[in-house]
Amino acid sequence: RFVTGNQKSLRKIVQPNMRTLLESCPSALRPAWNSLDGCYRYPNGSEIHLAGANDGHADDSRGQRAHLCIVDEAGFVDDLDYLAGSVLLPQTLTTGGRIILISTPPVTPAHSFIAEVEQARGKGGHIFRTIDDCTHLSVKQKEDMIASMGGRNSTRARRELWCEHIVDEERAVVPEFTDDRRS
Repeated sequence: RFVTGNQKSLRKIVQPNMRTLLESCPSALRPAWNSLDGCYRYPNGSEIHLAGANDGHADDSRGQRAHLCIVDEAGFVDDLDYLAGSVLLPQTLTTGGRIILISTPPVTPAHSFIAEVEQARGKGGHIFRTIDDCTHLSVKQKEDMIASMGGRNSTRARRELWCEHIVDEERAVVPEFTDDRRS
């Protein structure tokens, strides 16, 4: 299962990546896209199901069993607890499958993704990468990205590029109330 917030994200992220990955795939092994079921079906019977979970669509990811469930942009999935714990987890019980949550931090640390990160850290299952770890961008490309996000100290750059769990000041009810101004 590959799940993200919405169908549009699937079309913009997953399907172009699949096209690239399958360019060199021998035709005898190449999966066929089944738009009715929303999945890639391989000749050996394996399937990769794609679904968007937001706006009440978490149950669209239900199925009998799964070896791997990936939730991309998990910090932006509406009801992540329900999706991961009630929809995906039962599918892994008979397969010994895994659930992987991938995301930059959500715009608020109140999102359940933060608790999932802390749980993964406690179990040694958290992988943390920032723009500093990115090897496929030049220094100039990185600096241009940082500048376009408002500079190194902007909330957006700190959250999206350095994966800090911080409140987006543009969305805060009282943006002036920050940790450094508490008495």
